[in-house]
Amino acid sequence: MDDKYIKGAEYILGDFLDAWINCNSVVMRDYCQATWIETHDKSLEYIEQLVDRIIIDEWKISHHTVIGGACIDIYAKILNSFTWNTYRFRLICEKSAYTPSINGRWGVNPISITKF
Repeated sequence: MDDKYIKGAEYILGDFLDAWINCNSVVMRDYCQATWIETHDKSLEYIEQLVDRIIIDEWKISHHTVIGGACIDIYAKILNSFTWNTYRFRLICEKSAYTPSINGRWGVNPISITKF
């Protein structure tokens, strides 16, 4: 995968995490994967619960793993309550819901968020 695609995914995750810090669940949902948004009627409620459950004070990208042409796992260190933890975020690039493509838009799949 080309570096510009990886940087694009990191940029989207950064905007998602900045919105999380600001407790802006509406903006966070805008940075989610198109398929996830379309298949979850209560996507905003899910994001709001996520924001309530995990408070983020600061974040930084750690590393990434390319899963496929339109899929990447990005690991970020998250500071909450004076403790740094590593989380994995899966991002999918899609032209539209159910249409993965490197020529699409990156989106965070919030169900994939995993603490390590």
